Amino acid sequence: MNRRVLLTCLIVVTSTGSAAAADAGKQIVLQGGSNPGATACVTCHGVDGAGNAAAGFPRLAGLSASYLERQIEAYRLGTRTSAVMAPIAKALTGSESASVSEYYAHQHPPAPQTQARPQRLAAGKRLAITGDWANGIPACVLCHGPAGQGIAGAYFPALAGQHASYIVGQIQAWKNGERRNDPINLMKSVAEALTQEQVEAVAAYFAGPGQKRLRGKRGCERRAPNREHRADGGALGSLARLHTAKRSRDSRQRIRAHGLAWQKSLHLHP
Repeated sequence: MNRRVLLTCLIVVTSTGSAAAADAGKQIVLQGGSNPGATACVTCHGVDGAGNAAAGFPRLAGLSASYLERQIEAYRLGTRTSAVMAPIAKALTGSESASVSEYYAHQHPPAPQTQARPQRLAAGKRLAITGDWANGIPACVLCHGPAGQGIAGAYFPALAGQHASYIVGQIQAWKNGERRNDPINLMKSVAEALTQEQVEAVAAYFAGPGQKRLRGKRGCERRAPNREHRADGGALGSLARLHTAKRSRDSRQRIRAHGLAWQKSLHLHP
């Protein structure tokens, strides 16, 4: 069989499978899963995945299916804690988790509504793009992609367009140990280094009106080059080793030098 024809067939089969999973996911979103306790997702996250900022329910629309499925598994295993989500995650079957994740990954991200003072947005933008290397805080876009659009896969979600209150809450969860499912404990160490003022500023920036999520067929995350996101010795692993090192003056200088070099390699340095 011609290679081009074979590739076209594989794409069609994959797309058909994803669409079928999304259709099955919609039924779960509206009616719940097959087991008792698998509550309809629409109750908290809405049919379009917009969530509810006031109630603390995140936007799910447009996040990658693999990331969403991994979060359901984390609630099931207890590496993320939530009195609401844990019993639902345990009640969902594996195929139901995959289907509902596929469904929300195909939804249109809602436009952000958050308003914040210009000074706070500017401070958040600086932290997101350049970090605070003197205090061991890497730029958010190094892992979460340019403009916070995310990295395709299960580990680095989009932040752009997420509710500010939810971002603040999750950073706090990493600080106090309620969330423990980040790669190589990177987010925990970042969260512990952030001041409350920085947390609120960067959350406002990503939730702000200039950070509307782009729409993609299966979530809009940027594809991750393997060399940048290998946890076993690639750039992310190297950054984490430096980041968790003792924060002496010497260490801070090495962290900053490494971070700036990495930003330049990814064309992210302003």
